[in-house]
Amino acid sequence: MRKSLSDLLANVITLKYTLPTASIPQITISTQSDYCYNVLTNDCDIAKVIYNGIVEYSFEESQINIMDLDNFQKRALMNKLHFNYKDSEDCQLNYGFYGEVLLFLLLQKYHGASTLISRGHFYNPLENSETKGYDTYQMILQPNAKVELWFGEVKFHKSFYTGIRQILDKISLSLSDGYFGNNILAMEDYESFINTEVCISPILQAFRDNPDINLAQMAHKHGMSFVYPMLVIFDDKKKKYDDIIKSVVSYTNKRYNTLSIHFSINYSLFFMFLPVNEVQTIKKTVLSWIKSKNPLI
Repeated sequence: MRKSLSDLLANVITLKYTLPTASIPQITISTQSDYCYNVLTNDCDIAKVIYNGIVEYSFEESQINIMDLDNFQKRALMNKLHFNYKDSEDCQLNYGFYGEVLLFLLLQKYHGASTLISRGHFYNPLENSETKGYDTYQMILQPNAKVELWFGEVKFHKSFYTGIRQILDKISLSLSDGYFGNNILAMEDYESFINTEVCISPILQAFRDNPDINLAQMAHKHGMSFVYPMLVIFDDKKKKYDDIIKSVVSYTNKRYNTLSIHFSINYSLFFMFLPVNEVQTIKKTVLSWIKSKNPLI
């Protein structure tokens, strides 16, 4: 992440606390602490973070020429993420990249993750539709050389109810051997772009030798584990921060106290919460800057 973007993010969004606290429990189904983020400035600055993060989200760091960021931004909007100038504003406001960019940046800045493979590789301009699969493909190489695959999910809606439901109602699919395997297979044609710290070639070669192989089991055999961060961004309705988080935790724990997951990889999961003033204002601001081709920082 370029320094100007890293500094911008640090000045706009910070970690307020993790759950549990003395007065707020964590999410029951989380296997590790949940993270509660706070906006230090305003919605316009959040939009600035998203707008400036599109390039990092779309390309491998080694591909980016920081002296030519505006052209990389144009290229990203044309062939690395779903954006169509001809779509109605209502349609554009429902694009997924707003939240995906924030998830990508927060994991890199505050969790020490690095890119496994840029999600921009999986966008197909001929289809001109939202990219399928996990919302980010990141990783952490632990000191013992064990690899954690950080494949996450994000929802960016006015109501946290909607985001929680959309993530957890399909989590048994998201954390399944079949879904994981399909996402790994999607990387096969882009193997040269995969982070060289991760030796994923033996897994892909095992598939080439035997297409019936279970790729989740192969990843487990090669010492990989799976981390599933779930970011929910939502309107705060002008409430006090602690009251907002208490409401989110209470709703989630009442509705989802157990999960039915059958996954061959050792996994952990946790939530990330980011209350904002007004979701639609953020998205509309990003849209206006895209259409006016604002220069990047």
